[in-house]
Amino acid sequence: MSIADVEATAGPNPVSPGPSGTSLSKDGERARSDRPGRGGLFRRAPVVLLCLLSVVSLGTRAAWLDRPRDLIFDENYYVNAARTMIGLRTPPDASYQSAPGFDPNAEHPPLGKVFIAAGIKAFGDNPLGWRVASLVFGSAAILALYWMVRSAGGSQWLGVGAAAIMAADNLFLVHGRIATLDIFVLVFMLAGTALYLRKRPVLAGVVLGIGACTKLVGLFALVGLVVFELLRWRASPDSSAPAREQPALRSRVRALAACSAVAAVSFLSLLWVLDLQYTTFTNPISHSRYMLGYANHLRLKTGSGPGVATAAGGPGLAQTSSPVLWLANRKPIVYYQRNARKVLRGPFHTRILFQGRISPVIIFLAIPALVVAFVTGRRGDGASRLAVAWFAGTFLPFVLLDVRHHPSYLHYMLIVLPSVYLGIAKLISSPSLPKALLPLYGVALAYGLWALYPIRVWS
Repeated sequence: MSIADVEATAGPNPVSPGPSGTSLSKDGERARSDRPGRGGLFRRAPVVLLCLLSVVSLGTRAAWLDRPRDLIFDENYYVNAARTMIGLRTPPDASYQSAPGFDPNAEHPPLGKVFIAAGIKAFGDNPLGWRVASLVFGSAAILALYWMVRSAGGSQWLGVGAAAIMAADNLFLVHGRIATLDIFVLVFMLAGTALYLRKRPVLAGVVLGIGACTKLVGLFALVGLVVFELLRWRASPDSSAPAREQPALRSRVRALAACSAVAAVSFLSLLWVLDLQYTTFTNPISHSRYMLGYANHLRLKTGSGPGVATAAGGPGLAQTSSPVLWLANRKPIVYYQRNARKVLRGPFHTRILFQGRISPVIIFLAIPALVVAFVTGRRGDGASRLAVAWFAGTFLPFVLLDVRHHPSYLHYMLIVLPSVYLGIAKLISSPSLPKALLPLYGVALAYGLWALYPIRVWS
């Protein structure tokens, strides 16, 4: 997906009549049609900034990509699984020792590991090969978030603001450069939601079904769409009328049903094809049941006492945290750390530090931003309504799983955070706040990115 494709698909921001015959966008910006030259430049500026943002984000994620040359965090599982799938020999101390050609990481669908394997086939069994797919999907996530915001009726500037906050977040940056599955599923969730908002429910279902074949949580986007439609229905003036007198409601129910059914069929069909190639499962239903029951099996097998850890650097059950604590950035996980001396016998300094931690300047505003989004969403703002629906659809399922003692980790918040990015962008661009807040918050984001950057060459 190119920048041009994103902007062409997004189309112009819907406008409504404003005072004195002018036009106001859904975000309250006055159209600049009275100054053609300057107005054209202003209209192009968000796209130019989005291009620049994409390049800068790619640079921050690609810099020192070969550091470390060791596997980071859950790369121990997914890279070794990808190696096995394409017939490469894994090291003796690898997480998996399995027959060549099979996916030993059956607790997750194979598609995400296929992406990693494709990178290894293209660039070799090295850090670039392991991580290039995450670089590509990280850039796609920035464009997809912009597209989703525009699809919900948000302005170009609001889309760029949300994408900029995403690019500056440490959790996104880390997962956008290491070989884990979360960044893959995030892109499909964003793109599928954007397609649904553009009245393409069948195509949206296909995209969401494919995304679920990277990680099952991709289907949480369907929950978000249900919440979005409920919020939109409650805000409509005819919500109290009988259903037969609400043609728009019937149309939305049909769209949701079509999207959900197509997503389920797409997921099961693609999973069946992948299973035939890479696993021993004979049908997608049995594989799905295995994946859904795996976390509970792990909890019962390993226990949940202090100090329990999984093999090869992955997160242990002692590092689990309740989703409620994610909003306070509690229990971040150190993915990889390496200390070194500048001089012989001098003090040690941290030179490499990958952390599963949300940037504090972002998570600090999460709750206020979502509260404001709920209020403005009730007044009819589509982008705010989307922020609330995405949060409810992706966060509340984790809360329910936590009640059932499903192990949860802070980095699961990655798929929830688009709602926070959008909510904060909406909050800080509010006309009721001082204009000086925008550059100040931009400086704070840049500082947070610098302070948590994993390759600490300046230390």
